[in-house]
Amino acid sequence: MSWNYRVLKKDGALGVYAVYYDDAENIQGWSEHPFSPVAEDLDELKTTLTSMVESLEKEIVEVGPTPEDRNKSRSGNVVP
Repeated sequence: MSWNYRVLKKDGALGVYAVYYDDAENIQGWSEHPFSPVAEDLDELKTTLTSMVESLEKEIVEVGPTPEDRNKSRSGNVVP
């Protein structure tokens, strides 16, 4: 399994997420929330930010609500 940063469009908003792929490079999942860079030193932060900027050159991945999100919406826990 591999991963990289990708721009996802969820609920009408764009964000940079960690996206995970199977061995055939098919998307298998993504992080729950957009990524917020944190690092222990400046070089690590530069590397992370460079990878995030590179994701802006790739196709945007549009995702719909997950089954869990749909269940929350029906139960009243999430505002549609």
